[in-house]
Amino acid sequence: MGKDEWGTTLDCIIGDYDNDGENEVIVTGGYENEASLIAIKWNGNEFVKEAEWGHDSIYFPWIADVDNDGKNEVIVGHGRDLVVLKWNGNEFVSHVIDEFDYQVFGCVAKDSNGDGINEIHVTFWAPRLCIYRWNGSDYEKIFDETWNGEEATIEAIDVGDVDNDGKAEICVGTDKVHILEWNGSGYEEEYLIDETYGLLAVTCVGDFDNDGMLEINAGVVGVRDEQDYKAWIFKYVE
Repeated sequence: MGKDEWGTTLDCIIGDYDNDGENEVIVTGGYENEASLIAIKWNGNEFVKEAEWGHDSIYFPWIADVDNDGKNEVIVGHGRDLVVLKWNGNEFVSHVIDEFDYQVFGCVAKDSNGDGINEIHVTFWAPRLCIYRWNGSDYEKIFDETWNGEEATIEAIDVGDVDNDGKAEICVGTDKVHILEWNGSGYEEEYLIDETYGLLAVTCVGDFDNDGMLEINAGVVGVRDEQDYKAWIFKYVE
């Protein structure tokens, strides 16, 4: 990008996007005269650009096998489109899963219903969560919820077993944290954390205290004038 050109890097993720057995770095953003997704690889001395794709702003990409073919794909929100990118050996081939009226932000592909296939969990510049699953021939929407009156979900999305019951939960943040679990036929809200506030554009899970259990980390990135910026860590206790 030239010194007089506008643009910003928004996110990045590490993974084997081209299925060569080695990790690469996917860098995404919004730029004036550059692609909005750039794949770079370490050649032993420096990072070199391997591939590029896209022109609309891309936040929070993901790398995972989402069509159950044993190979990774790249999942992105390309402006207002949800897109899966498949590497064909020379370039990315794009497949638009869905289109929306606002920016697609977060894309997390993990198995949230225990079927052995990674579902695609999508968040937006709206208080909404959509989930898609590969049905053998196409990507099917299996969940769509909007929490009217709450803050946008942005990038506040992750999946993991946060209550130690052996099943994955979906944790999605608005100004609250909604925790969903698969009940055998659909997703239902199992818990609601409502002691948070503000725009929880960061919500993720991980074992923060090394006790073998996952905790939930929520961080507020937008507040009202009288509120403080704050982060919370929540642990499930019986």
